[in-house]
Amino acid sequence: MAIPTGSYTPTVHPVSLCARLLKNNDPATYDQFLSAVSKYADELTVTVTEAAPADILVAQGQAKQARKFLKLLTELPQ
Repeated sequence: MAIPTGSYTPTVHPVSLCARLLKNNDPATYDQFLSAVSKYADELTVTVTEAAPADILVAQGQAKQARKFLKLLTELPQ
């Protein structure tokens, strides 16, 4: 499986292109991976609500990053 490199359409991130290749190659395994990433993003989101005041901004940044990564994996190009 070739990993896309070089220039790409600004609206399609290279991670999404790779994710599409993985999903097309093995949909069941990809779905399991996506489920694990989703659970991890949920855990980080909950961590924000439980964080000490001094740690809230760091926890929020981690949760946002996880959600953006999940979005790259779920909004795949056709």
